[in-house]
Amino acid sequence: MDALALRLSFGPGDAAVIDTDAAFVLDPAGDDVRDVLEFANTQLLEMRFLDARLDDVLEETYDPAETQPADRLSLSLRVEFQAQVVSGEDLQRLAVASLDANLPAGFSPAPETLKIDALTTPRVGPDGFFQWQLHAKRQLFATLPQNQAIQLTLGLSPTQASQRLAKDLPLAGPPQIALTPAWWPRLPILPFRIDVQIARQ
Repeated sequence: MDALALRLSFGPGDAAVIDTDAAFVLDPAGDDVRDVLEFANTQLLEMRFLDARLDDVLEETYDPAETQPADRLSLSLRVEFQAQVVSGEDLQRLAVASLDANLPAGFSPAPETLKIDALTTPRVGPDGFFQWQLHAKRQLFATLPQNQAIQLTLGLSPTQASQRLAKDLPLAGPPQIALTPAWWPRLPILPFRIDVQIARQ
């Protein structure tokens, strides 16, 4: 009888009986009601989890005082509780390990470019642990083999060398070739006469 006293109905063909431990919904189109109940259960689970971490109420203050009449009551609490936290360093280590496992061959991560964004709000799972989704990304640069770049350009004209490098290597832009003296028509045929410098973007 106590549970039936909480019966809610918006028409002759629907009914909802909601209690603290269970709920009964009779509605041919009750998806929205089930969504609300699922959200409420999640909130209740979070509150129960936080309540279990509450160690002691150190101070509570009512405004106005308990014996004073008012149409609004404010309660201030100073409590001692426990909470689960995760450090930013742990998140970075986890993100780096995951990204390194999927690092393409021939590429290296650019320093100081790691960015981690939270996609969902942390929620307490059935096992009592917080769960949420993160998105980690960073910039990469191609690891160019200098010896290969030298071998590709031996004895070529600057135009031919530039075209060969752009074709065979993953460059971010057109290569810059400087000859000494500037009027010399071709690159040296000896590898040790060629110096390769890689600019990071």
